[in-house]
Amino acid sequence: DPEDEYHSPEDFGAKDFGLAKKLKDSGRSKFMVCLLTDVNETLLEKEITEWISGCALSPAQALVLKAYVSRARSAQKALAVAEKGADTKEALVPPTFLVAPSDMTAGALVGNVVELSAVAHPGFLEVLRLVSDTSSMDDRLQNIAADVIHGLGRVGHDKTGLLREAHCYEEIITSYLTSILAKATPPVNLLWHHQLRTRSSQKAPRIDIALVVDETPRSVHPWAFFEVGKGDANRTPQVCGYAAEVFRLLPPRYHQSVVLGAEMYISSSCITQIRLLAFCLLPSCKLGFTELGLWALPSKRVLADVINAMVSTAVNNGWPGDVCKQPYFTTLARSGEVVYKAFKSAERDVDGAGREIVTRSAAPNIEAFPGAKVEAANSLVTVIRYPYLEGEHFAKHVGDFQSSLCSSS
Repeated sequence: DPEDEYHSPEDFGAKDFGLAKKLKDSGRSKFMVCLLTDVNETLLEKEITEWISGCALSPAQALVLKAYVSRARSAQKALAVAEKGADTKEALVPPTFLVAPSDMTAGALVGNVVELSAVAHPGFLEVLRLVSDTSSMDDRLQNIAADVIHGLGRVGHDKTGLLREAHCYEEIITSYLTSILAKATPPVNLLWHHQLRTRSSQKAPRIDIALVVDETPRSVHPWAFFEVGKGDANRTPQVCGYAAEVFRLLPPRYHQSVVLGAEMYISSSCITQIRLLAFCLLPSCKLGFTELGLWALPSKRVLADVINAMVSTAVNNGWPGDVCKQPYFTTLARSGEVVYKAFKSAERDVDGAGREIVTRSAAPNIEAFPGAKVEAANSLVTVIRYPYLEGEHFAKHVGDFQSSLCSSS
């Protein structure tokens, strides 16, 4: 599949990745090539072409291999630039958008916002673990989540329609969320704030529902928020805009932390969908984000998991940590002697006729790598882990690019 990412032995922790694994995908032939990110510049196009010609590949497979080689060389250069700049502690600054968050569109994100994988920041993985945990949940949280859902349903019985404005839904949700903190004794003072103004002017952007830490009377730090909307219009650009505003409210010492934003869609007085996004700041005044969950008609357990993730993020100061040094599009991260790899369902166009959901399966990787297991998973994202193995990871000649063909059985 030409759209798959390249993978390097160093990323995978494989000592000799020349022994490429055979993969089978729904009975179809699958071509797999494993590339090294540290590609020597002496790998000339002529040598590559000659080597490919001796591999008995079909013309289509040869084109795929050439594309992989080109992408690997580009990725190596990007990785070198990223690692070179990693030693210079560039100040992390939120991007400045030309429009208010409420007016944000996808076009405003171009050049300012970068989509990352679930393992690009250690805080992302912490949050994914929380919203993917299937163990027992605090009954108090689930009861409050049920109250939120039932409270919204009662608004739907209002015959006048006066109570069906978005602000009314937000106030109801905020009141129930506040009751959670009233019954809890967290180590920090947490507050749910309705219509939090992000700047001093009266016309400043306002966050629908924000979870803030009240450190002192003059020091209130937001860590998570809900963006509530009626209908099904995409609100991700607005959430990105509000996340940038949240980082502006945080002191610079927290600019290596993670902020959570959840899109909550309401229709006919019920929650039809929740999308959970996690954000971090990147060099060059960019905002990074990853999607950690998408739930249609969420249950009280799902809502409780999202609330729990928000409270935990606030209590832990946003899980501070460094963004992965590798190029932003990587799905791999190494932490000590452990390698993490993320898989995500995604949409793609099908011959211009519509959209389909494509799920990249983690199963072949778990079978291929010794000691691999699932770290966290939900219907949208799966992260696996496996031990890192020391070894030589540098390409010396074109023969280091290994391939394997798997014919369907």
